[in-house]
Amino acid sequence: MQPQPDLFHPVPDRRDGFSKECAQVLTLLQAAPLAKRGIRINSVCPGLIDTPLITDFQTSMGAPTLDWMTSQSGGRKAAPARSPMHSHSCSEAASYITGTNLLVDNGFTAAVLTNQIDCSNMPAVDALTNSSA
Repeated sequence: MQPQPDLFHPVPDRRDGFSKECAQVLTLLQAAPLAKRGIRINSVCPGLIDTPLITDFQTSMGAPTLDWMTSQSGGRKAAPARSPMHSHSCSEAASYITGTNLLVDNGFTAAVLTNQIDCSNMPAVDALTNSSA
């Protein structure tokens, strides 16, 4: 089996991925202390969203990689409107959810982590698996 690329760090020196990891770790670390005060904290990790920021991702990751990711996650990017998950996670119906990173990416991460997507045909896979950085 060919090694799977690290899709959470697709390009070396990409600060965006690191900042998201920091937010996720902060969410984990603050969940228990905040829960004692009746405060919930969660983070949302979205898939590709069709906003002007997508141009930055095309530059850093390459358009072929983004096209491949889109094709593997239902063939579409998320609409730029606020995700229903944001509204739900702030509602009383979600009052027991805290300290969680909510993956809202049309199942892409789940499919990668369970080997349901063959990442060996991802356009940037050579750069990722052969990189020493």
